[in-house]
Amino acid sequence: MNIVCEKTLLSNAIDGVSRAVTLRSSISALEGIHMVANGFSLTLTCYNLELAITITIEANVRTPGECVLNAKLLGDMVRRMPSGEVELALNDNGTVEIRGGTAKFELTALNLNDFPTLPNPGATPTLTLKASELHEMINKTIYAVSQDDKKPAHTGELFVIEPDETTVVAVDGYRLAILKRPFKAEKDIRIIIPSKTLTEVNKLIGDGTATLRVLRSAAQWHGVTYKEDKPALVASIEKMIAEGKYPRNLWA
Repeated sequence: MNIVCEKTLLSNAIDGVSRAVTLRSSISALEGIHMVANGFSLTLTCYNLELAITITIEANVRTPGECVLNAKLLGDMVRRMPSGEVELALNDNGTVEIRGGTAKFELTALNLNDFPTLPNPGATPTLTLKASELHEMINKTIYAVSQDDKKPAHTGELFVIEPDETTVVAVDGYRLAILKRPFKAEKDIRIIIPSKTLTEVNKLIGDGTATLRVLRSAAQWHGVTYKEDKPALVASIEKMIAEGKYPRNLWA
């Protein structure tokens, strides 16, 4: 693997996916970022067995390939690089050279086979909206999410997506937050998204004009995918749906 990409773009992508990295694990690959170089892009993924974040950025791929690098060390090294282009080259001895300007670092790649395979839920798009719209919905309701794990469903927000309206509900036994917006959806679904996932989504998408797609599958996984044109970036977040039910009389 040998790629060249813009330093700021790579650094931002590393910071984004690192939100799903496992801080301490007996499996070192869970503390790493899976990097796949192919075509004209570099795809970075972190997966802690519950939350997966994938970001794809533009890159000049000289030699396609893949590797897993420690997320913290890679992030620290790239941040220290001067502005401009950064080159990553995987050597035959399992080390990765990181070059930028006059700076040069070397990292030992982690065992690629130890990085877990992401679930393939076969999700289909159900709702498309702007990042700023989802950002607003999360900000105005997240305060009412329960912190009590005895009711797992209440530790997340209920999204009731209907053809002409989307309703978000959060409740902790004392407070109730309900927000409705007239968004057009492709199909009716009800999903409970854990608050931790929504927090990470909010940090990643910001309040810009990027286009988001909410995905739902029968495999009890959901995803949020968004795309920005400048810089060229595609990101997705996937998370297991919280178990349990919301009483319908809360929002009906």
